Amino acid sequence: MSNNTNNIDNSSNSNTTSPPTKTEGNFRQVLGFWPLVFFGIVSMAPTAPIVYYTDTQQWSNGYSWIGYAIATFLIVLTVLSYQIMLKKVPNSGSVYSYATYAMGPRVGFVFGWAIVLDYALTPLFVLGIVSSYLSSVFAIPYWIFVVVIGVILGCLGSVGVKTSVMSDIIIGFFLIVIVLIFLITGTHYIVSNGIPLFSKQSVYDGSVISWSGVFQSASLSLLSFCGFDAITTFSEETKLTLKKFSYTLMVAACIESFFMISTTLLAAAAQDWTTMSQSELTVAYYTLLKEWTSVGVAKVLVVGKEVCMATCILAFIVGTARILYSMGRDYVIPHKFFGHLNPKFDVPVNCAILTSIVGIVGALLLPWTFVASIVSFGACLGFIGVNISVILQCWHKEKDHKVFRHLLAPLIASIGIAYVMANQGKLCLTVGCIWTAFGIVWILLRYKYNKTFRENADAGNIHTDM
Repeated sequence: MSNNTNNIDNSSNSNTTSPPTKTEGNFRQVLGFWPLVFFGIVSMAPTAPIVYYTDTQQWSNGYSWIGYAIATFLIVLTVLSYQIMLKKVPNSGSVYSYATYAMGPRVGFVFGWAIVLDYALTPLFVLGIVSSYLSSVFAIPYWIFVVVIGVILGCLGSVGVKTSVMSDIIIGFFLIVIVLIFLITGTHYIVSNGIPLFSKQSVYDGSVISWSGVFQSASLSLLSFCGFDAITTFSEETKLTLKKFSYTLMVAACIESFFMISTTLLAAAAQDWTTMSQSELTVAYYTLLKEWTSVGVAKVLVVGKEVCMATCILAFIVGTARILYSMGRDYVIPHKFFGHLNPKFDVPVNCAILTSIVGIVGALLLPWTFVASIVSFGACLGFIGVNISVILQCWHKEKDHKVFRHLLAPLIASIGIAYVMANQGKLCLTVGCIWTAFGIVWILLRYKYNKTFRENADAGNIHTDM
């Protein structure tokens, strides 16, 4: 591992670990504050509420913004847990590393395995959405867009963290501009036509709201928020101090929250969703923009949005690669393949390429609607793992009894997210449980039959220290 200047004194920690096993290469410390914030925002896809609008409005009977607000509350508490664990475990790997540090390598792997479900499948269903729309607009076969976009982004994710992150930020900047245009044109339309922004139609009507649908909406919102978690996978590649680095998480999450709630409220106020036909509701973003601007402008903005959405794929390719690398260097999964850093670019190229291939093949074989229904499970379980890690590590092991930070905040977040999970669809819960069960079986067999991993785990030689 690199001698990161962000190292902290862990001498007060009750955990004692031996020096970590030697790994190939070191990450380059090149990323600053705003590149990381922008990366997190792009990873969270600021246009996600419009993509989900068709489903979330129908689930909640028009009040999906409340689900987003609930998710925001839970995610702010969870960010506090991330900030605490980041200071104790300042290395790449996020959920996996934090849970490993607090609960041991076997439990840590299970939580890390859960978040991989989200990270690995998100590129798949975003690639499916983008390719489907571009195929219909340009009358070019769907599979061509899947392969071309997947290969390009896979290459960008393999040539160095600064190149991949800056590419994400540049294109992602236009995605944010598109969201701002949506907000500005929508506000102008509402003001010009004397439409109230805050009314029963847009804010709350207790006689029609579906609370189970609201919590389903919160589930999708938590999936989008997973992008701030992607920032933590770069903790070994930043030139910031740990304190400043931790602030990027909260800033990115708060900006995403603003985009989520404001776009949904604005869309609901501008037009009653029940007056839209199913075909109009399916492309609500396009439907509304045509009304607010013109058909030509709406087409340009919608195509631009779909192209920029591809940046989310790159963000998750990069994030997934680093989580797999963290597991590989600990021999939790095959070390030779997953624990390798390319000596030229200092990035886990094998992991990035594998993630890209999974995305391409999956997008060709599976409908994106099916994938979208199951990926939020991993995000929710991963967030719960981080919150539990704070309680076990700080409150229980270290006896640092800060009632709010180390007990109430992570406990409330864990219970709230678990309740949101319980309101997910049966398909999501079934696939998520099967995925988690497979991870449990894998880690038990790995511990029993892989001597290197077993010895490192028993000796504490896991990368939870810098």
